[in-house]
Amino acid sequence: MPIDNCLVSGGLVVRGHDDGPSIGSDHFPLVVDLAIRRSALRVLCHALPGR
Repeated sequence: MPIDNCLVSGGLVVRGHDDGPSIGSDHFPLVVDLAIRRSALRVLCHALPGR
């Protein structure tokens, strides 16, 4: 049963995920492929200094 999670906000989309290699812990690293939604990118770009 997986116990490690990755929570994302509404501005991101999870495109894929996988467990990373064992590092000698009860937990495995998470490898998550994220994308920024276009609507969130527009908001982010307008919030940058000098815009």
